[in-house]
Amino acid sequence: MIHPDDRAPLAQALADHITGKSEYFEASFRARNEHGDWAWFLQRGQAVERDAEGKAVHLIGTTRDI
Repeated sequence: MIHPDDRAPLAQALADHITGKSEYFEASFRARNEHGDWAWFLQRGQAVERDAEGKAVHLIGTTRDI
């Protein structure tokens, strides 16, 4: 449901946060809404627990229709 042009940047931002390269996760992207139209969304999150190597093991966050 995520727009093809937004998949790679979204995945990279999440991977960077999970591996500890960023303090917070934030990404905006297009996805199909309930009517089948493209809508913009904003996701924000943060790791609240990391393992001994610094990899996120527990994330919290939100997704908003913007």
